[in-house]
Order: sequence, then C-alpha cells, then structure tokens
Amino acid sequence: MKKHFLPLIAIALLVSCSDGEMPQPYNPSEKPGTGAGSGTFNPMDLFTDLSCTQLQDGVTKERIEELQEPYRSMALQMLDGTYNTEFRIMNVEALPDPETDAKLNKTSTYGLMDNPTGISVTLSDTLHVFVSGLTSGIEATFKIQTLSTATTGGYSLGPDATTLTNGENVIVVPRLRGDEGKGLCYVRYYYAGTERPGNIKLNILGGEVNGYFDPVRKQHTDSDWTRLINTAVNPYFDVCGEYATATMPLDWVKKKTGGRGVDLTKAYDAVVYLEWKFMGLLDPPLGFGGHHRTRGYFHQEVMDEGVGAYAAGNHTAFPGDYMASPDGIVGSDVWVFGHEHGHVNQTRPAFRWDGLGEVTNNLTAMYLRTHVRELVPSSTNTPINTNLQNVTDGGYVNTYERAFNWFFGKDRPGTTPTPHYRNDNNAHLFHKLVPFWQLYLYLDNVLGKTGTHGVSFYEDVYEHYRKDDPNADKRSDGEHQLYFVELVCAKAKLNLTDFFQKTGFLQPYTENNFKVTQAMVEATIDKIKEYPLPEYRQAFEYITDANASIFKERLTLQTGSPAEVKSGKFVTPPLGWTNAVAFEVREGGVDGDLKCVFTADNDITPQTFSGNGFKFDLSKNYHLYAVGQNDERKEITVTEAGTATTRNASF
Repeated sequence: MKKHFLPLIAIALLVSCSDGEMPQPYNPSEKPGTGAGSGTFNPMDLFTDLSCTQLQDGVTKERIEELQEPYRSMALQMLDGTYNTEFRIMNVEALPDPETDAKLNKTSTYGLMDNPTGISVTLSDTLHVFVSGLTSGIEATFKIQTLSTATTGGYSLGPDATTLTNGENVIVVPRLRGDEGKGLCYVRYYYAGTERPGNIKLNILGGEVNGYFDPVRKQHTDSDWTRLINTAVNPYFDVCGEYATATMPLDWVKKKTGGRGVDLTKAYDAVVYLEWKFMGLLDPPLGFGGHHRTRGYFHQEVMDEGVGAYAAGNHTAFPGDYMASPDGIVGSDVWVFGHEHGHVNQTRPAFRWDGLGEVTNNLTAMYLRTHVRELVPSSTNTPINTNLQNVTDGGYVNTYERAFNWFFGKDRPGTTPTPHYRNDNNAHLFHKLVPFWQLYLYLDNVLGKTGTHGVSFYEDVYEHYRKDDPNADKRSDGEHQLYFVELVCAKAKLNLTDFFQKTGFLQPYTENNFKVTQAMVEATIDKIKEYPLPEYRQAFEYITDANASIFKERLTLQTGSPAEVKSGKFVTPPLGWTNAVAFEVREGGVDGDLKCVFTADNDITPQTFSGNGFKFDLSKNYHLYAVGQNDERKEITVTEAGTATTRNASF
C-alpha cells in the first residue's frame, strides 16, 4: 500500500483549520486521502490540534505505520506512551515585551530566554516545530543560542530567531559556534499591549533532549535535578525559576551544585525578587502588574583576560563557576549578582544621574545582601553584613568610616563638606553609596517609614520616578541630584537639610556636565522648609548597619575609659563608651573643626582605631569626643603614654 505522510509545508496545516473548524474524530473505516483532506493527508485526522501534541481517540498502530519518518516514530511513541512530553511538548504563556516593560519601569531590558525548550541541536539538524494557539498580530519566535566554555563571548550568538506560525515550522540549524558545536533552543512569546493573549502549544520534533530544571512550572525536585544533569547531552544546562533563568556549563553544576537544584533556583530567584521588592515592583498597581514579566537572565560567558562580570541589555554575564553554587550566590558572591542585576534595575535617567552609574545599582544590591538568607537556606549560618560594614577600606576600619572622613572629616578638600558628585579616581563610588543606604537605615529601620507596601520608603521614590515624573528627561544631572533631595523629603514628610548638607548633596559643585550652583541649593532648601524637622534630634549622618538599633531604641551614651596616644597614634583606644555611634577629633573644642572620625561599630583596638594614620597631636588644641545617637558629645581624656600630658575638658 502506498504510504501517506504529513506535509512539510506549514500552510498545509494552517488550511486544515483556517475557518476555525473543530478536528473531526478519527473514523477507522476511512482510508487516508479520502476524508476531509479531499485527496491530501490531513494531520487533523490523527491529532487533536495543529501542535500535534495528542493523538485522537481511536488512532491505531496500522494507521500510523502509513506515515513517513520522522512523523511515524513520533506518533508511535505517542501511541505507546514513550514520547518525551516533559520537554518536547510545551505550553507557553505570553509575557510582556521586555522593551515595553523597560520603558514603563524606566529600567534596562530583562531577559529573552524565559522559555527554554530543553532541546539541544547540532549543525544542520532539522527541527519540526508544530504550533497551535497563535493569534493574529502576536509573534512567537524560536531562538537557538550557542554558548562556549572555550571561546570569548557568546551571548545570543547563532542563527537569528525564526518566526513561528500555527502548524508545522521546519528549521534547519544554519550555524553554531564554539568548540562544543551544540546549541540550546528557546521560545520567545511576547505582547506589547495591555491584554494578554492566550497560551500557545508547541511540539518540537528533532534534536536531542537535554532537559532543563524548573521547580516552579514543572515542579521538579532535587531528585529530578540529579536525573536531569546526569542525562543532559549539551555542555550547557538551563535553570528556570519564578523570577530568573540561568544558563551555565553542565560541568559546573555537577561539581558545584551537588544535589541542591532547588536551592540554586531559589538563589537566582531571590536576586531578582528582592531587588523588585525594594523597588516596589511586586504588587499591582506598581510596575507592569506583578510578576508576569520577563525574568532576569544570567549566563556564563568566557571573558577576555581582566574582564569580569557585566550587565547588558537582556542579560548579565559571569565568568566564574560560582554561578553554580547556591551557597556562593547567597553568601560570599551575593554582591556580584546583586551589583550586576542592579544595573538592569537602575531607574533611568532620574535615579542614575551622572556619577551614579556604579552607585544606585549597589543600593538594590545592599538590600539583597541583607535579606537574601531569609529566602534561601545556606550551609553557612553566619549573618552577612553589608559591604559597607565589614570591608576595610583604604586604611579605615570600614567604608562607613572612610565615607565619613571623605564627606565631612579629614579627607574633605576644604572646610565645607565634600560635594556628593566629587570625583576621586573611582574610589568614591562606595562613599557615594553610604548616604543612600543611611537614608534606608534611618527612615525605614528607625522611623518606620516603610512605604506604600511596607517594604521601604524607597519603593515610593522609585514609584514616583516610574509614574509621576514626566519632566525627568528635561532635567540636568545636577537638577536630578537636587530633585532627589526634594523627593526624599516629600516622601518622608521631613526636612532633612542637615543630613543632605553634610553628605554633600546640597554643596555647590561643577565638573564636566554636572552643575549645582549656590542658587540651586538655596532654592531646594527653600522648597523643603515646608516639612518639619525630625521630632527627635539624632546624628543620623553616623548611622550604620551595626549601630542602627542604638538610634531606633534611643539608647543613652555611657561614659567609658580614657585613651592613650604615643607619637600621635592611639595605643589605648577609648573603651567602654557604650552606645557611642562615632568618635570625633575636633580642633578647638566641641564646635571646632572636625579633623577625623572613627566608627564605633567594631571591637575597638589600636589597629581599628587608626583613622588611616591620623595623628592626635597633643601640642595642638585637639579634643576627642564620643558621639551619642541624640547628637550628644562627651569628651574623652587623652594622655601621652608614659607621661602626664593630657587632653581633656579641663585642659
């Protein structure tokens, strides 16, 4: 008997349901070519829809044997229940177009690899992609991506995305790159309007099943993780969560993840989720309407020597195997993930004015770092302090201390505070971050101003920039900085002039295209005068992660022991000054010029109480003070070691 087979041209499948007719039930007495197809084979005689994902009731093996390969094998496997429906058959939900989402939220674009297929291909492979459910005006595309563990670069390389149509789509893999010679396949299905189209169904015939791990939609468990990575055939493997997708070398996940696929997925999800949470992007009506947007996309990339992780449109790339370690992502390496994904989330242009390109991305990274272990279990139970708190910086005990001295202490360029914009050979980036994070610590943790959704006052700042800032594109960089001051005071309903003056936001400065004049500063101060000063006076320019509780509980400064210096160096630092939030050296008395600031956050030793080599010269009119959260100052006696020479309040 002459065999009949499924046609290779997609339009033949389209015609079969062009008028919306329902598939006809299979009639076993009707021979192929004599039914609805009027002499040509009609796939709707065998399958329930154009995606060919399910045989109709009553289809027999004898009928299937009449088909040509590769359709014959596919249908036989469906008949006996051995067809790989886990990855070859997909039900794909439409997501907002990343460009539309980015414009709405004023961020960079999110990922394009939201729907991994789990199918691996090699050069010249032929794929038959059957589709149903596409509606007019909505596009779906099929993308093959090649990454390489040996060749520099690789994101989105390989053939261009192929536009899909209802019915059969025949795709011949035209080119790949990289020593591995294999690519992974993805489906892109986006919409630009406000009405979400329905799901589409796909059936992918051809290539090899590589699989991917998805504990959300496929409800994979750690036992599935072990099964999938041990049967994968591509050098790369996809992980897909609720908020993030990641592609990384298979060798890495085998060596670094162990059996903790669920924790790895949670770690990536936490990076995206917590930054969204901080920015108020989770709950409608904020942002695009909740979680239903494209996910953050993370992938491994071979970098040129000296090049590290980076963020770009639609993806962030990382060169190291820490990508595959759940403990690394939520532990020692959490900063690099938060920092790079923070670039994607920076609000443009209003909260990314000149000088903040490597600053406001770290604000969201700070929130991630401090909260990530609330969501993801870790084998290390030690809490993670922020980068500002636990990293020594340029001879100072931490970045807070260095920033205090940079803004209004010994490293300022003159007698007035350092302008916030001031350049300092890129060493200024974390200094600039400090006051942004201090606002969070003070307004959120101390005063409880946690914003519309109870997360952070910053969510209302971001939301204002997204929805209520039509003039953002018209402001200069200097005007952006002063507008931020106005906005924070408006959202907090407080006059915070003193803080913004000390941290340089209200200091005139001109450099490159950045310009803040004294007249602009005075106009801003005049605008925020309408708000009351904080009811309780606090020296919150000294707030840190370690002492925020002192401010919140309004603890009283307790007197401690004197200090000793030798040749200007503290050999016995002031000890026992409980609830001190900082120590100051001033010249001429309590209202004198501030010469140096020491933090009080760590265990104080002569090594930590060094102030980057500051010399306390007893021959000068220097005084040392402990500072309380309520702006109280108590003088500390300072003695030259081995002598009776003393500096104290009665000197």
